[in-house]
This record gives sequence, structure tokens and C-alpha cells, in this order.
Amino acid sequence: AEAEDLKLKEHWLVKKPLDQPVVVCILGTLGRLQIMRDEGSMIKCLRETITAVQEANPKTQIVFKPHVITDLKILDTIIEEFENANIVIANFHPGLLGKLADVVICNAYSTAMADAYISGAMTIEFTDYSAEMLTVTNGSTVEPRYIDHFINRDFKKLSKVLTKALVKEKCRQE
Repeated sequence: AEAEDLKLKEHWLVKKPLDQPVVVCILGTLGRLQIMRDEGSMIKCLRETITAVQEANPKTQIVFKPHVITDLKILDTIIEEFENANIVIANFHPGLLGKLADVVICNAYSTAMADAYISGAMTIEFTDYSAEMLTVTNGSTVEPRYIDHFINRDFKKLSKVLTKALVKEKCRQE
């Protein structure tokens, strides 16, 4: 019975058209995070991520990979705001999700991005780090080896990168 539940829960994978782009969002906390510019940064970044993906290609399958600390009630509320988006929640290993994804995005660096990068997905860190955090990271990601595009709260840049990845061509670097 548990295997059947898993099949039903992950049905998006079997029903997904071969040409449908997939964007995986690696989630962490949706609450306050000390390294962010302000208290609502994680939620703002997630909303902007969904919006940018939808604008780049509305047919894109968006897959949320929650962390154990992700508040699923808040996540459900955000998903409800985007009723026309093709969003599912999946608990597959990040390495497997990286194999299935065209793009993997995080809103605060996660070690899961290394799995996604090594699995061949384009990786984007779209975040809203505080000035102090950007000083510590020299204005970049915590781990540049596994992030193709670091974007600190620049929606236009995120849209440009996603449009290139989901509509025109898949590339790791601009």
C-alpha cells in the first residue's frame, strides 16, 4: 500500500510530456533567516521564482523539494496563490530530481545544489542576502562550484536566465 501511495503521489513524473520543461525548487525555511535582507525574504524570493518560471514558460512543471524544516502550511498557501501554475511537491533525492530537471533553483544555498549540478541540471541561486552576508561571500554564492547563476534579488536577470533555459536553449553559463 505504501508503494502505491508513492506512485500516486509522484504521478507527475509518469504523466509528464517529454518536451515539458521541469524546474525544481529546493526549499528550506520559509520563515526568518538571519542571512537574508529582511524577515519576509524567503517567501518573496519563492513567489518571484514561481512568477519568473511561469513568465518564461507557463507549461513548465514546477517541483518543490521541501526540507524537513519547510513549513508546509505556508507552502500550501503560496501554491494556492498560483492556481494556474503546474506545481507539485516531491520528496525524491535531490540527485534524482537534478537528473529530471532542466533547472534547479534555491533561494538560500543548500548542499542539495551540489547533487543537482553534478546530475546535469542548470543551477540558480536566486536569493535576497543581506549586505553583511554578501560581504562574507564577496557578493556571490556560498559555494560557487555548484551554482551556475547567482542572482541576488534581481527579477529581470532571473527572468532572462530562465527564458534562455526554458524557451530557447539550455545552457550552464551566459
